[in-house]
Amino acid sequence: MEEHQNEPKRKKQKRSIGIAYLPTEIIDLIVYYIPDDYLERYVDIPILGYHAIKKLYRCIAIVSSYSQYRDGFSPEPKEFKYITTTEEVEHNVLRESLDKFSGLHIKDRKRLTVNEFIQLIKKFPGFTPELLEFSGMERFIWLHKRYPHILKRLPRIALSFLLDDKRVPKPVIFDQYNIYSVSDLPGVILPDTSILSKISSLRTHNLPELVDKTWGENLQELRCKGIAEFDVLFPNLKKLILHHFVDLHETGLPRLPSTLQLLQITVCSIDQLDLSYLESLRVFVADCMSGVDRLSRFKFPRGIERIMLSGSDHTTEVANLESIESYPNLKEFKITVDMDEETEVLAFSESTTFPESLQKLDLFVHESTVEDLSPRPLVEIDEKFRFPADLKVLQVAASKASYNLDEWTLPPSLMGLVVWRFFPVEYETDNKYESEKVWWESLFSDSLIEIRLSIPVLNRISAPFPKSVRSLDLQSLNPIESMDFSELENLYQLRIRCDRMNNFVCKLPSNLKTLDLSNNVLLSKVIIEAPSLTNLELTNTSLEWIISSNFQIPNSVEVLSLTVPESEPDGSRRPCKLVKIEPNILPTSLRELYLRKSAIACDFLHDLQLHNCKNLVKLDLSGNKIYHLQENQLPLSLEWISLDGNPISSFCSPEVFTPLTKLRHLSMASTKINEYLQSESGRLLKFPSSLLSLDLSDNNLQPGMGNGLIVSDCVRLQEFCLVGNKDLEDVQAIVNVIKARCPNMVELLLDSSLREHVNEKGIRFLSYYSEPIFSLYCGPSFL
Repeated sequence: MEEHQNEPKRKKQKRSIGIAYLPTEIIDLIVYYIPDDYLERYVDIPILGYHAIKKLYRCIAIVSSYSQYRDGFSPEPKEFKYITTTEEVEHNVLRESLDKFSGLHIKDRKRLTVNEFIQLIKKFPGFTPELLEFSGMERFIWLHKRYPHILKRLPRIALSFLLDDKRVPKPVIFDQYNIYSVSDLPGVILPDTSILSKISSLRTHNLPELVDKTWGENLQELRCKGIAEFDVLFPNLKKLILHHFVDLHETGLPRLPSTLQLLQITVCSIDQLDLSYLESLRVFVADCMSGVDRLSRFKFPRGIERIMLSGSDHTTEVANLESIESYPNLKEFKITVDMDEETEVLAFSESTTFPESLQKLDLFVHESTVEDLSPRPLVEIDEKFRFPADLKVLQVAASKASYNLDEWTLPPSLMGLVVWRFFPVEYETDNKYESEKVWWESLFSDSLIEIRLSIPVLNRISAPFPKSVRSLDLQSLNPIESMDFSELENLYQLRIRCDRMNNFVCKLPSNLKTLDLSNNVLLSKVIIEAPSLTNLELTNTSLEWIISSNFQIPNSVEVLSLTVPESEPDGSRRPCKLVKIEPNILPTSLRELYLRKSAIACDFLHDLQLHNCKNLVKLDLSGNKIYHLQENQLPLSLEWISLDGNPISSFCSPEVFTPLTKLRHLSMASTKINEYLQSESGRLLKFPSSLLSLDLSDNNLQPGMGNGLIVSDCVRLQEFCLVGNKDLEDVQAIVNVIKARCPNMVELLLDSSLREHVNEKGIRFLSYYSEPIFSLYCGPSFL
């Protein structure tokens, strides 16, 4: 048994030894293509583990350990990680994070509580994140008072001053730390303007009016509303985002510093904008409220590398891309146009010549008037459209488009292809708009590693997908009936969404690891053959009967999300719930099981027989209808469990959790355990000694219940959240026990109203939560 358990670790160690001889940049490239969930398993392996940590925790955002349970929201499936393309097909370029300019995407920020951050640094003392973000001063000051030596190690710290920070004591001396970025409302919150001369990045509404005009000499990144003499105040500025309308007819754009590399603006109206004097400019982003009719209205320096433009709603103008060939270093071009029913056919079919340097091309066209049901196409892209020879990623998303895909000639360099179409259902059911010709007879090339298609009928694709593809995302109005995936030997992840799909019976590639069938709301039967599948996503489906006749999945599955919501908040689907599950139907390899908001009651929990899942370490039962916990219902292997949002009001015994000797995280937020603690049969609830994190927030615990929460055996406890229990006036009893019995405690988070009931003398772990007054948000960070 022990030998079998150690086998995977030995394989990883052998793999690590082999990787050790590769150049660092090659190892980083390998790690880049490994999904984060899978990469977490390698953090303890020498060499490879260090590179995994660098990717996973490169940029960290410190968040509160209190996260309010939200009822009434449908569960979201796990994020589907794309390789080459953007996360979602956006309507507006300004919604994109510009972090990619510096290599940091906003979604790359790993959200950690203060305890999780401290434990990470302790476990990997040689690792230092590139950036640590604080949304509010309270967490920063808390860490400053307790762990200043850790903060002093960090190369970049980003701070946000909120209105809530008025309640925070005077801040620390910032000179101790490498404060890189500040978000603030100057003159209202910023306690010390001297910090402005030391930082590199500032996000604000209005620029501060200081006597000393040299405060901005070191500033490299600025996001603000106002217009100023930017070239005088900020002579070394590299990135500028103006998140306020700029009327180039009325005020014009002031002269900008010659050092500027990135400019993002929102333009009310425009005749001409000449930026050719900015020789260092590499990225330009603009939302043109009057429409994007001609690219020639803009003049850029020849060194420009990325251009992203968005047109306004209800524009009657078209896009003319003439002059784009004038920029020989252009690597990425994106244009988003919103159109109404009076718009003429978009001019993408003209003989536009793109520079050969272009590697990513995004063309998004969206129809503003949904009611327009005329069969006339708004976009035509045909054989006249010449794709650059070195193009790596092509994204085309348009409503009511005529692509003429069989006439396209895509370059052999293409790695990522997205074709996204939005059709009124009437066109597809009646075949009034889309021709019956076969698509993609010669479209796919062997260079493609990622394909995303959203088209009415996927079965019209006659040519096979290339064997090189690693990621495939398919969306359609109609079910997939005849597509064969079995020969895609390199396919690593697959997502399929079909509006009318009831059954999914399919043989899948032998190397497939992730299958996402979430949001197929009619799906009631899943039978799949995939010998290497480890992750299966079935969130928001209609799989009410988990029985062998309609549910067969590989025994290799380690992570399963199976959610059958009772209904959508808007009433858009019939009520569903998990009705029956056969004993032992779940894979024996299962390590993580997510059964959120599926109307699971006590009898169903008993029928699950989870105690037979010997390898299960993570279980999410949040948002169900469990009111009583019985002995032996949970597997002894559990390390993490969430029971949030269940009406739990009784336990078979005060020691129902103590047999779970491996349990590290227990969350019971927004339950009814207060009713149990005040009942004659209750009074006490004991927690296992293995616990590291305990969340009992929003349980409305009353005076006298503090003594009923027995944590005296939790000698390893590091994090305990009791927010949302404002009447727990005997909380001092818990504080005393933790002080005496829990030497590793990092944070006990309480409501701020309980401060007067606590003796804080000699205690480092206390922290208080206050309801937020106002959060300053200046859009996505561009650090």
